[in-house]
Amino acid sequence: MIDLIPAPYRMAAAGIAILVAVLASIAAGAWLAARHYEPQIAEANRKSGEMERAYLTLAAATDRQNAAINTLRAEAKRRKEKAESAAIQAQGEAQTFFARGQGILGLKLLPGADPCIAAREAFDDELREERGKR
Repeated sequence: MIDLIPAPYRMAAAGIAILVAVLASIAAGAWLAARHYEPQIAEANRKSGEMERAYLTLAAATDRQNAAINTLRAEAKRRKEKAESAAIQAQGEAQTFFARGQGILGLKLLPGADPCIAAREAFDDELREERGKR
């Protein structure tokens, strides 16, 4: 029967048969590879999703922590400025009281005066002056 088909057609038929066999082999290999790698790809996709969710969770936590740190820094700066202002004010008041104390120490007792009575009177005057201010 092969002799009934002319030679050029036999070569074409053989070429087509080889092409069909090659294509069938490629298709079978692709199907087997898909069956083999499909579970691994599904697992990799699942793990990738978990990793992305974990990353997003950590990124959100980091953003919250950074915001809290920035808030703490701003509060610390305000407290520092307030403390510096209070320290300057306290130094001014301390100098006022220091000057008053120097004035009291500079008072001379009159001859024959009792130092205890003079100290008590100076203390009473100072106390009256402070209470009058407050």
